[in-house]
Amino acid sequence: MLDEQPRSTSLIITNDVFAYIWGFFLGKTPLIALSPKKTGEGFIGGGVCTLLWSLIAVSILSRWDFF
Repeated sequence: MLDEQPRSTSLIITNDVFAYIWGFFLGKTPLIALSPKKTGEGFIGGGVCTLLWSLIAVSILSRWDFF
């Protein structure tokens, strides 16, 4: 169980950072009234970048037996 934490944490950080970047530069559509700075573009961009990062991380980490 402790073995999973660093990998899942990197996905959360990736999602948060890229959602901010996409929302800052491309965000025009508000996502929710509760948090007016969140945008749909940031939500989608963060999700796509997280998916890409997970594929890259799996391809790199699967080269070693202990991962």
